[in-house]
Amino acid sequence: MNRLIGALFLMSVAGCVGDYQPGTPGTPGTPGTAPRPPGPAQMTEGQTVFNNQVKPEITVCAGCHSGGGASQGPKWMGAAQTDWYLTIATDARFVNVEPASSEIITKGAHYPDAMGKMQAPAISQAGKDAVVLWVTTEAKAWALPKKPVLQNFASKELEKFGNCMQLADWTSTGMNTFQDQSTGGDAGACKSCHQTGLYVMLSADATANFNAFKRPQYVGKLAAALSFADGSFRDLTAANRLRDRGIEAGHPPYTLTQARDTALKNFYDLTYQRYKANMGNCPP
Repeated sequence: MNRLIGALFLMSVAGCVGDYQPGTPGTPGTPGTAPRPPGPAQMTEGQTVFNNQVKPEITVCAGCHSGGGASQGPKWMGAAQTDWYLTIATDARFVNVEPASSEIITKGAHYPDAMGKMQAPAISQAGKDAVVLWVTTEAKAWALPKKPVLQNFASKELEKFGNCMQLADWTSTGMNTFQDQSTGGDAGACKSCHQTGLYVMLSADATANFNAFKRPQYVGKLAAALSFADGSFRDLTAANRLRDRGIEAGHPPYTLTQARDTALKNFYDLTYQRYKANMGNCPP
């Protein structure tokens, strides 16, 4: 009988703890893998603050940074509103041990048009206060990661890539005809829409297009930065935004001609080789 009772006790304990999955701790001095905050079915104080105070302030960002139609920037918010909390809360760029350093706060106005006017606004002061409150609240519930280091290196390296671009390569590879790429329906060639307006980078003037793609707001359509887990810069890779835009919702469809697809690859390769050979220090 005693053995039976003992066996039942052990089974009951195993049933209580058998599904427990601890978070992965970090090593001293380096960020660990923090346990993911609970999902919507387990509403926490932090999630409540996010939903009530932060979410209304960042909804304006969704057009560029959330969902299938987001194409003007990285999708840091997630695919849908229901993803926002977990996606952002587990990204150390936005939620870390230094609440005021959250990139939601520090990003500021960005995405300039051809005239230099910023199209994406900075978060309001009320929004900044809400983010600090949210991150501080999260810190009470789980171990926040350290702030990623050298996060601005990515944009600096992309700027260096732009400096390594040469007009001669733009012409010799065939990138100088990219503006003539046809699109589906009655939209016409790329230059029919990108000649004027907010996104002037594929006008009828090939040299002007080259100069546009050297600028920070457009060079990311040619190259993308890769980072290590701590946020530090690792390398550049081809972005292929000019190829992939044709299959995304919200834009006239197109498939690059083989010649232009090759031109895009060759121009990136030539520029990347120059960037590496000069350690990124090409003259502006």
